[in-house]
Amino acid sequence: MASIINATDVVVKANNIVVGCAQSADFTVSREMDEATCSSSGGWKQVSPGQKSWSGSFSAVFREFTSGETATNVSFDTIFDLLDDGTEVTIEYTKAAAGGKRYTGQAFISEVSYSQPDKGAVTWTANYEGNGAFTVAA
Repeated sequence: MASIINATDVVVKANNIVVGCAQSADFTVSREMDEATCSSSGGWKQVSPGQKSWSGSFSAVFREFTSGETATNVSFDTIFDLLDDGTEVTIEYTKAAAGGKRYTGQAFISEVSYSQPDKGAVTWTANYEGNGAFTVAA
């Protein structure tokens, strides 16, 4: 029987450090389709698989970590600095329990946003674009 993977079973990391207080995360892998229509297609568009790409984002509660926590939690300030400096970052999604798959690749932070509601916690979001392969390992 299939087992359901709960959000609490998945860990998101940037440069091998957990994104502290992550609330959501996603990634998308896609492949461009190059047009390859021949005159004999009967008017139907034909395509050929082209380049692959990937991108994603994660959102977290805005927290200021103590000096002891900064080594084990990625913060808004860390991600902001990676965007500002144009530094490549390793992104990883993995199932916390043993035996889960690990999705990982190099990326550049393309956008960081900060949200302050009138009630509740302040949150932040980071978007990124993959730079090269996005791999899957057991």
